[in-house]
Amino acid sequence: DSALGHGYAAADLFEALKDTLRSAQLRGNLSRIYQLQKNFPMAEKAARKAVELLMKGGDTYALATAWGQLGSVRIDLGDFGSAYGDSYRSKELFERIGAVNDAAVAANQLGIICRATGRKDEGRRFFQEAIEMAERSNDPAALATYSHNIGNALLDMGQVKETLRYYEQSLRISRAYGYLNTRMEVLEDYSQVLEGQGRFADALLAERELTHLRDSLNLAERMSALTEMQVKYETERTEKDLLTERARTDQQAKDLAQQRLRIVVLAGGLLLLALIAGLMVSVQRARHRQQLNDRVIAEREAGLKALVESTDAERARIAGELHDGVGQ
Repeated sequence: DSALGHGYAAADLFEALKDTLRSAQLRGNLSRIYQLQKNFPMAEKAARKAVELLMKGGDTYALATAWGQLGSVRIDLGDFGSAYGDSYRSKELFERIGAVNDAAVAANQLGIICRATGRKDEGRRFFQEAIEMAERSNDPAALATYSHNIGNALLDMGQVKETLRYYEQSLRISRAYGYLNTRMEVLEDYSQVLEGQGRFADALLAERELTHLRDSLNLAERMSALTEMQVKYETERTEKDLLTERARTDQQAKDLAQQRLRIVVLAGGLLLLALIAGLMVSVQRARHRQQLNDRVIAEREAGLKALVESTDAERARIAGELHDGVGQ
């Protein structure tokens, strides 16, 4: 759902910016997401919009891919008539630009459509064409799949001998390259055809191989599940360890911050005390200087007063003497 939401937002933005190629490619991706969710109507809508954008002018490869995606969705919807036209356009465009592998995919898709609609021989021809393209492009995975598909088409036509030949070709490739799923699908059909032909020993061997592969696959799936659980456990434990370490680091940072604050406060207090002490010393010195000044001033005033008094006494004495002299 999240992928769909972001995908639509991006596709609309690219369309608004006139970047039809990126908008169409994103809508193709949205179509595949809907297809995985089995919401085929929405898948068709997104794929059709991608085709419409690219039809206005754009990359030929992208348009061929969009036609192929639309055809694939319409197969899921059971609209084989429209799917045939879409897939055929896709194949023609891929062939025009020399995209052999992609053209083979489209041819195989056309073979599936023809087989589903009873057009057996036409389906066989498309599967044969896909095989030839896969051989030219040296694509063993595709060759194994297409060989299985043409075998099924030949079986519909009653050509059992040719069916077994293509099944065996698909099995050889699957065994050589380790294509487990294809190998299991072919073995299931192969054993049934062998049994129908009365080749019970060969059918039994095929069934044994199929059973062994299924057991191996089940074991691999269980081991994968165990590994996934182990990874989840380790991841969860690692996350817990990280959270614990983070909490410890945060606490250490808090403790360090508090310690720094205490140091700052202590240093500030000591500085304040030093300032107060300096101020008190300055006040004491100023007070002492003032006392000295007051004492000096008092002494000077006392000296001046004594001088004045002495002068006045001397004047009085002289005046008295003068007065006494005049009286005589």
